[in-house]
Amino acid sequence: MAERLFGLETEYGIVGSTSDQDGARRDAIAYDLATRARDEVPGIQELSGNGMFLQNGARFYIDCGHHPEMTTPEVTNPWDAVRYILAGERILEQLAAPHHHRAIAAVPLLLKTNIDYLTRSSWGCHESILHTMDPAGLPNQIIPHLVSRVIYTGAGGFNPFSPGVEFVLSPRSLMIEHSTSRESTRGRGIFHTKNEALCNGDHKRLHIICGESLCSEIAMWLRTATTVLVVAMVEGGVQPGVEVILDEPVGALQAIVGDPTCRIRVAAAGRRVTPLQIQRHFLRLAEEHARADFMPPWAETACQQWRTMLDRLDGAPDSVSTTLDWAIKRAVFERVLARHGFDWARVAAWTEVLVEMWTRLRDDGSIEEMPQVEHLLDPSETLQWWMRAVSSLVHAKGVTWDGVGAFIRLRQELFECDMRFSQLGGEGIFASLDHAGVLTHHVPGVDNIEHAMENPPAIGRAKLRGDVIRRVLPNRAVFGGTWESIINHAEHTALDLSNPFETEERWNRIVKQAERRP
Repeated sequence: MAERLFGLETEYGIVGSTSDQDGARRDAIAYDLATRARDEVPGIQELSGNGMFLQNGARFYIDCGHHPEMTTPEVTNPWDAVRYILAGERILEQLAAPHHHRAIAAVPLLLKTNIDYLTRSSWGCHESILHTMDPAGLPNQIIPHLVSRVIYTGAGGFNPFSPGVEFVLSPRSLMIEHSTSRESTRGRGIFHTKNEALCNGDHKRLHIICGESLCSEIAMWLRTATTVLVVAMVEGGVQPGVEVILDEPVGALQAIVGDPTCRIRVAAAGRRVTPLQIQRHFLRLAEEHARADFMPPWAETACQQWRTMLDRLDGAPDSVSTTLDWAIKRAVFERVLARHGFDWARVAAWTEVLVEMWTRLRDDGSIEEMPQVEHLLDPSETLQWWMRAVSSLVHAKGVTWDGVGAFIRLRQELFECDMRFSQLGGEGIFASLDHAGVLTHHVPGVDNIEHAMENPPAIGRAKLRGDVIRRVLPNRAVFGGTWESIINHAEHTALDLSNPFETEERWNRIVKQAERRP
């Protein structure tokens, strides 16, 4: 059995919450959080000055867009992958606790979400998996898996580009524009071609950017476990994607995320298949090779969990409404609809009306700036004209313009509900439901989170990094770190961490530029 290293990078949404609603700037809040992390969290400064490496082997910094990012240490099993995500969030919760922020106007609220519905911007939860293959052979083999796995890895939410309310399994998936791409902030691809190994030798790093941040433990566990098994099979020469290569991967992804029954069919290798069928294809191959030398030692357990989830998804969405993020959210949204006197059919009727109206508005060359849906609450003469222009559709859908205000208020509440679903610190909707004991998402073996907050994993360079950081904490100001080294500025030495499986502590003298021969 082959150990394999992997990790996750989670970017968090951040907003300010104040008693007087002073609207403190997000960037100031984010960098205050980073400053407090440097002062209060055990770790050493990153050499770039942009963040820090922690005593548990993780990395914390502020990413582009002023998003706090917590990167797990490299781990070798999906239990640790989930454990270190949760440990990182506990650390962030402590940093963001109100008593830490007496000196500033805004207490930060950290949100485990990937979409801003107001700006239509997106940030991610990235996955990194170590391998030794030629990256050119990966896309066809793994893209069908990445597209179809969304039935259990989707965070749930709404189409951010719709003027109405369109529930989708994965909002971030609608931000994906290409099958493959090197870009990560625009023109994103299902398969990310970024080639940044962060280690030496033949090792390479598959960097996956199409995923989302999740709350459900089993969803997080399966996201990591199944994808690592697919990568292991490709490296072992199995070619698992050949029989399910998608004709139009981006179109298939967008179709799949719009169907909560998980039964929509997409074109793949000359036939029409459901995402469940694609997933069962990958599972069958994983089961056949579970004991192969190239598979990790936990492969059989992963296959059992994988099969159990796919069997449950046969009855989606109700069968997973207490287990997977997207289905839990959908059940919460249904309660919001009922409270406002709506159901999904009435929501769909209003959405069709607004989609048609906004399509016509976009086609009108005389309109210089597209209005927001909220402008219908106090419409201009131009909007009133267009409202009359679609009156026949309004009538056909059984609604009236008198009810548009109620629909817009519902839409606003649903979006806010989605944003607050994953709020860290125990006050989010998911946390409240979990505390009430109504969810069924926990994975046996994902435990001892407090230990993971202070200690690195047992295998790989993360253990070496974490052990060294713990030892040098009393004098941490003279140390700096990267993924591949720790620098002792006082002694001009560097700890070599370029081997991802490093077990020995080897410090090498840093040769200064002046000492080098011409």
